[in-house]
Amino acid sequence: MFETRQTEGARREVMENGANVTIDVKFIRHGERTTDGELTDYGRDVTKQRAQESGIAADDYDAVKAGGSNADPSARTQMGRSVETAHIYAQEIAGEDAYATRPQQRFSQSLNYENIVSARPYDHRAVYNANLPENFKELSDAEKVVAAKKAQTETLNYVMKLDTPEAKQWKKEAAGAYAAVVEHYLRQAEKLKSGSRVLRPEGSHGGMMEWLLKEALVRKDVSGTTKVGFQTPEEIGGDFDPSEAYTVHVATDAQGEPQTLTVTFDNKNRPATETMHLDIDKVKELTAFYRELHKESV
Repeated sequence: MFETRQTEGARREVMENGANVTIDVKFIRHGERTTDGELTDYGRDVTKQRAQESGIAADDYDAVKAGGSNADPSARTQMGRSVETAHIYAQEIAGEDAYATRPQQRFSQSLNYENIVSARPYDHRAVYNANLPENFKELSDAEKVVAAKKAQTETLNYVMKLDTPEAKQWKKEAAGAYAAVVEHYLRQAEKLKSGSRVLRPEGSHGGMMEWLLKEALVRKDVSGTTKVGFQTPEEIGGDFDPSEAYTVHVATDAQGEPQTLTVTFDNKNRPATETMHLDIDKVKELTAFYRELHKESV
């Protein structure tokens, strides 16, 4: 499944670098936001709570560093809602020991929906806002959560049904954007000091982070039945909520060879299968597709 290193020199080197490395790539949707796109204080608090509920301790990792989409950066923080969410998560886990967040980290910007070059096959703001109640701004925080969830679900289901060539390309590029980040960490795992353990919260967007799973998630149930991808989001428990995440576990073995790209959901209420992982060949295919569209920037 995986390409193996060919030379003895490379195998000797991997004993110092690249062996038994773990990089947990946590794609986390930004927290609850205002209609102007900035995080609400409620959204920040929920993100902190999610980090506390994760059971992750700072000493589980040698390094914790946030990144992600910097769409719509705030004048105050210079961070967009997604990368700020990842930053809050990392700080809650590791405090002052978390590495400084770099909002403009180049490879993470593939997660920014503004950087998709394929024509968007729908008007996201119009579809989303059409599913919000007219009095949305006057609702309580709890009521906004319910209303926003309905709007997000309806929007994702709307896009899932689009079947034009333009829609297919846009969705494949969106999947490729996330695959490219996974592939980046596969290459990074070869370079890190052997035995390294790294947590990388990557701030992302609802309606974007689902497409990689749609294309490449392999689910095996207790009966041995295997499914690749899904037809509707309900198969994996629906669209992702604000501040919710899934993690792709990038790891190498004692010889420095990449291991299965295991996937876990933070929300334990999502449908459980015996195992979940990304199809590495599909990840490579999607990454190649994405890079072909972004020759000048990757």
